[in-house]
Amino acid sequence: MICDKSWYSGGNKSTQGILHGTQSAGSDFGVCGVGGHRDGGLTAIYLALGPDTVFEAGTYEVTGIWIGVWAATSVVAGVAGGFVCAKIGKAKGPVISLVVLIGVLGAVNSGYMMTKEAPAEDLIRVGDTPFNEAMMNAQAPTWMFVAEPLIGMVFAMVGASLGCGCRKDGCSVGSGEE
Repeated sequence: MICDKSWYSGGNKSTQGILHGTQSAGSDFGVCGVGGHRDGGLTAIYLALGPDTVFEAGTYEVTGIWIGVWAATSVVAGVAGGFVCAKIGKAKGPVISLVVLIGVLGAVNSGYMMTKEAPAEDLIRVGDTPFNEAMMNAQAPTWMFVAEPLIGMVFAMVGASLGCGCRKDGCSVGSGEE
């Protein structure tokens, strides 16, 4: 039944309503997949690696290891969100909605992160730092805030193409037709 358009195509008004609800749910679950998977994954990885691996010694400046982990979880989250969105939405509209949401929310977050006041230069990290405190004081390169939504948008589209491997059967996800 995945991507089988026969159950919702045509002039049947009741199934067209179901289609709209399914498409909305697709983009909603896609956004949850992107945000929840990434943030939950980063928390677990932070706890596994510990603050001494995540931050430069005595500071809140993130290490190259953490930047790599961040990029990898962003890719996985984008693919997962796009995949879920395509599976549930069964059309191109929810995937486009997901990509636009990632872009808009990412731009808002980027703007906030780039304009917020930096922690005091003399802020020294000592011992084991709780995750919440660490993330509030973390000093990441500015380019990460711009790259994050771009990575999410691109890999959501990749995930959507993986989530609908049935284009040969008439599914419109990623084909340019609605």
